[in-house]
Amino acid sequence: MSEKVKDILRKYKFDPDYYLLVDYTSNVAYDYYTQEEEEQKPPILVMNKQGRPTEISKLSDPIRAIAGRRQVGMYIYVPNKECRKEVERIFHGS
Repeated sequence: MSEKVKDILRKYKFDPDYYLLVDYTSNVAYDYYTQEEEEQKPPILVMNKQGRPTEISKLSDPIRAIAGRRQVGMYIYVPNKECRKEVERIFHGS
């Protein structure tokens, strides 16, 4: 992928080392607590049926389903509209 994008920039006389920026983002809807983590996060505790505080992902199926799932996005920045249209074709197959 990145070589195809670089080729597009070169076609329009732009140096990819200066005119191409790729940025990745990610997030986790709920990052559950684990004791092994260096940077410990405080757990979200709720009372279980026996009245004991329990980490929420152990009691909630929806929370457990999203726990630790990372969403990743990629943004590609190019210098002009013509480059952008060609880059979009790579990803959208048109």
